[in-house]
Amino acid sequence: MRAAIYTRVSTEEQIDGFSLSAQAEHCQRYADQKGWTVVHIYEERGRCGKSAQRPEFQEMIQDADAKQFDVVIVHKIDRFSRSLLDLMTYLKRLNDHSVLFVSISEDMDYTTPNGRLMLNMIGSVAQWYLDNLSMETKKGKQEQARQGGWNARFRLAIQT
Repeated sequence: MRAAIYTRVSTEEQIDGFSLSAQAEHCQRYADQKGWTVVHIYEERGRCGKSAQRPEFQEMIQDADAKQFDVVIVHKIDRFSRSLLDLMTYLKRLNDHSVLFVSISEDMDYTTPNGRLMLNMIGSVAQWYLDNLSMETKKGKQEQARQGGWNARFRLAIQT
């Protein structure tokens, strides 16, 4: 089988870390154990999983539509999407093109009723995490502003 690996980190700060390569390595090992050939690694650098409008993600979906691979491997479901609606929409699209989906951390069969139930639960938790983080961040910024603090993010470039 031809496999595609999808990796993602959410922030610019994570790009220079080890998460992307660790995700890819784990997925590659899984593919090797299954005897699958990895034909492409889609690496999303510094993009939130809140929206499916991510360049590498959309390229992967278009390539799936074109049947360039048979299975998508991710390290965790929340790397694929943190939006429950997007998760279900794009998994259906993969399924419609006979492309399998594998999450190596949540190792279960999504073609069974129990597997689909677990997928919905995991997807709901990912959505809750994103929604809760947004609410807590907003609350913190409001308090910082109330106390006279500065809420803008910027980088200062020093010319030498």
